[in-house]
Amino acid sequence: MEESENGFKIPSFLRKTFDVILSGLLTVIFILVFTPVGLILRLTGKDYMQRKIQKKIHSYWISR
Repeated sequence: MEESENGFKIPSFLRKTFDVILSGLLTVIFILVFTPVGLILRLTGKDYMQRKIQKKIHSYWISR
């Protein structure tokens, strides 16, 4: 058993199991949430970060 930062001893097989479960869960969340949102934004032509080059403007500076 390995001792973690907070002093609890966690068996390595249990830690590895949680690592696999958590990484799988994060992958599923990414695929089910972020991918469809990105595809919908691309299909509708939304560009919230304003990444397109605008040749008509003199500066990209935004005064606040």
